Amino acid sequence: MEDRYITIIIAPDDGTLKRFRIHRSTFYVALSVIGIIIIGSVMMIAVYGSIFFSFHKLHRLEGENKMLKKNQRKLVQLEQELNEMTKLRQQIFKMLEIDDSSPTNKLRKKQMTSASTEETTSIAFTDPEIARLAYSVQEERSRLPSGLPAKGYISAVFGETLPRFKNPHTGVDIALPEKTPVFATASGIVEYTGYEPRLGKVVRLNHLNGYKTIYGHLSSIAISQGKLVKKGELVGLSGNTGKSTSPHLHYEILFHNIPQDPMKFSKKKEGGNGKETGTE
Repeated sequence: MEDRYITIIIAPDDGTLKRFRIHRSTFYVALSVIGIIIIGSVMMIAVYGSIFFSFHKLHRLEGENKMLKKNQRKLVQLEQELNEMTKLRQQIFKMLEIDDSSPTNKLRKKQMTSASTEETTSIAFTDPEIARLAYSVQEERSRLPSGLPAKGYISAVFGETLPRFKNPHTGVDIALPEKTPVFATASGIVEYTGYEPRLGKVVRLNHLNGYKTIYGHLSSIAISQGKLVKKGELVGLSGNTGKSTSPHLHYEILFHNIPQDPMKFSKKKEGGNGKETGTE
């Protein structure tokens, strides 16, 4: 009968021994239950660990999938913007009466693109937003000169030989009262502000695409060199400074430093001297 029991002795610190007698079958059952609990706990930890890592992997894959979709949308957007730039380039060459398909002008376009890049990188920018402007496709249209910078009357047209000058006129003169607001015809940066003997107080804007615009004979200048200028922003006030016989604004457009007829960039039709114009 004694073999059916197991005696468990507990020795506390006070020196008194405590004995417990447990039936052998009960002991084995308890031991089995404890073993089952331990094994079950280990299995639960393994299962929940596997579920956790699977969930984490699923979450990571979902994030990567969202990123791929976002990149795909960007690629589609870039393709659309590239198509818009191609159309815009064709409009520019059509405006300048350049055959876009001839081999000579293909080489010329390549040279002009290279010159434009060198021209852009040679300017000391002082505004952190200018770098974004230089490479932003969305700003391309706003950097193309359009309209005229002030309301008034055309007193001298492009290419006209004026009595007081030997060379043909490189821009248009707009007769208007002194201190008339003059606005930028395209976004860009202020490449130069100062005083010149011929144009008096003058502002030159670089539009970072080969185009520059010049505003001369101003009475005051509202912007400073190296700063970003948005299309339609105030450049200064008209005046009668420099080599000028009456209050007027000299407005000039250069494309890779070659003078262009500003009236080709305006919705107003050229009508000779005395033609009223606006800022459209």
